[in-house]
Amino acid sequence: MIISIDPSYNKKIGIAWFHKNKIKYTSILEKNDFNIKTRNFLTIAKKVHDFIIELLPKDEHNTVVIEDQWLGRNADTYSKLLAVRYLITGMLYISRPEVDVIPVNPKTWQAKTLKLCKVKSEIIKIASIKYASKLTNSEPTEDEADAITILDYAINYIK
Repeated sequence: MIISIDPSYNKKIGIAWFHKNKIKYTSILEKNDFNIKTRNFLTIAKKVHDFIIELLPKDEHNTVVIEDQWLGRNADTYSKLLAVRYLITGMLYISRPEVDVIPVNPKTWQAKTLKLCKVKSEIIKIASIKYASKLTNSEPTEDEADAITILDYAINYIK
């Protein structure tokens, strides 16, 4: 199984998976998980971890691809995204050390799957939703679309 994660700290987290030649996806977490006064990165990461652990078959090779972060204009956002990603990754390493956990740079998956680079994030969001909609013949949310597109990158470019 291949699972992809589009991490976040202030909105739903998109997760997509490829198993038995089928792509499935969802968004997890609720609005109250992101209340700035009560938000807890450990709780967010644990919910993602627990969801993924339930998906992973025990009797086959599994790969989890998680979007890496790049330092853009906002160091605070960067550090929060890193915290969520590191917590999820660490929990997976501890609970299922045999699972390959691979970070993928956003610019890499965007360039390979969407054939876009050096464009505004709004253009990438629209392109990702269109691309994922075409792949799944459905209407994923923005977070789900990114997870689906990351998944497609993993299927086609990570061996």
